[in-house]
Amino acid sequence: MLAYWQIAKPLKAAKNEREIRSLSKKLNEFYGPFYQLRKKSNSLYDEFRKECERTDSTFTSTLNYLLEGKTFSGNAAVLLTEIIVIGEMCERIIHEKAGLIDHNEIRNDLLPRLTTHYRLLKLATEGKLKGGTENIGKYTFPTEIDGILDIRIKELSSKIADLNRN
Repeated sequence: MLAYWQIAKPLKAAKNEREIRSLSKKLNEFYGPFYQLRKKSNSLYDEFRKECERTDSTFTSTLNYLLEGKTFSGNAAVLLTEIIVIGEMCERIIHEKAGLIDHNEIRNDLLPRLTTHYRLLKLATEGKLKGGTENIGKYTFPTEIDGILDIRIKELSSKIADLNRN
């Protein structure tokens, strides 16, 4: 029996270490950086939205506003440009680190919707898309993504903590 524990304990420790490395890689290379960019984008969008509502009381959706042929100026235009740049950075992380995305809803539903929104927003900002609010305008930002990312990060962190305790 003692011989079993002398063999089993190092094997379990090695397995735990591999799992910790795998989970840490997901957190450090995809979920963490992506979530930080999302937080930055949210902060900028809050200011963008305030600016838009201050200058146009009919503002409801950035994409639909642009599809209607309207444009942004001043601070709103600068903030929107920064939001689009962050969107491009998010797309880059998604494409480069897709193999680390281990959550089906995030991978198969939310990220495709998000990247579609980013692309349409960029095209509309550049004036390449106009009209089509009834079709294209349905690709609004999937607001639930940030909450699901937060939950996933907590789950991965919890698994790492559990493995470290064992």
